[in-house]
Amino acid sequence: MQRQKKAAEQKALTLERRQRAAELEQKRQAKEARQQEKEANRQIRGDLKCQDLEMVHRMQDEGQAALDVREKIGADSPDILIWCEQNLRVGVKYRIGRKIGSGSFGEIYLGTNIISGEVVAIKLESVRAKHPQLEYETHVYESLAGGVGIPSVRWFGTEGDYNAMVLDLLGPSLEDLFNFCNRKFSLKTILLLADQLISRIEYIHSKSFLHRDIKPNNFLMGMGKRGNQVNVIDFGLAKRYRDPKTHFHIPYREGKNLTGTARFASINTHLGVEQSRRDDVESLGYVMLYFYHGSLPWQGLKAANQKQNCDRIMERKISTPTEILCRGLPNEFRVYLNYARSLRFNDKPDYRYLRQIFRDVFVRQGFQYDYVFDWTIYKQQKNVKTIPHAAAKGRS
Repeated sequence: MQRQKKAAEQKALTLERRQRAAELEQKRQAKEARQQEKEANRQIRGDLKCQDLEMVHRMQDEGQAALDVREKIGADSPDILIWCEQNLRVGVKYRIGRKIGSGSFGEIYLGTNIISGEVVAIKLESVRAKHPQLEYETHVYESLAGGVGIPSVRWFGTEGDYNAMVLDLLGPSLEDLFNFCNRKFSLKTILLLADQLISRIEYIHSKSFLHRDIKPNNFLMGMGKRGNQVNVIDFGLAKRYRDPKTHFHIPYREGKNLTGTARFASINTHLGVEQSRRDDVESLGYVMLYFYHGSLPWQGLKAANQKQNCDRIMERKISTPTEILCRGLPNEFRVYLNYARSLRFNDKPDYRYLRQIFRDVFVRQGFQYDYVFDWTIYKQQKNVKTIPHAAAKGRS
């Protein structure tokens, strides 16, 4: 009896020690996670203040790049700021950090998995929003899951007054990198991007969705080993264009309001026609022209209100010949745009053909598939320029 009692006491003591050790280990991991989050916040805050993407590149190498650093860290709305201070976690294990961007519906924050220390992105949306979209956007991400360049949703749920979606953390957007390169991409970089961008749109369409907001801000580069991979985000405006089982296409309609960004919207979207696959393809054409010229002819038009602005953009877009739009570029860019505009409502774009015409240009120009983008070269040149100054400073 005494032996059994002693054995039971010993077993209980061992169990208590193990529990204590587990608690200490959990506290240690949580402390490390907080330190990592603090360091990540410090890096992102410094990066945004100086508006220089050098920090973003360094953070990419370290696996801590911001999801989208296109906006400065500004004053959040009082409600969400108070909520974040009082509710530092979502989904139990994700701690909310600083704001790092905005989507079509909701604000995006840096987050940390307090168990693993992994840095993530957290998108928040008020449950009182007139047209809540975050749950729908989560559904779209889940429908596209597994595709190349599609971020994974780690968690979705409601925390207090906010819906929250936890996503993979990605690198800078193409708009950020465009600004970093003085708002001019070389033909090589545009062609390297075009190949991936067409494939991303093809994949989204293959899953029966339209993106409906194709623009540089919604394409983000990856991190680390996937630093050269283009990723697509912000599916708040995405829409099914066909039944995923029967492939029955949505009907042609007119009188629709403009959905997306007027600068990159297709002509048919301006005309109020229901969007289909052709419109994503046409929008991508304007993105490529934007990267080459630095701007589009319909930017900066004066208007009294938003409707007048959209109307003037449409008029300029319709009246500007493709020869003018594609001036200075190989003829294949004009072929691409004319092809996109010639598609009928139900037509499936020939994505392979579109990729091939740009690959032919790439080979004809003698470019190498080394995935050395302009921002990589620009960064190296910037670093080289700083070396003599640093050396001179050392000698003084």
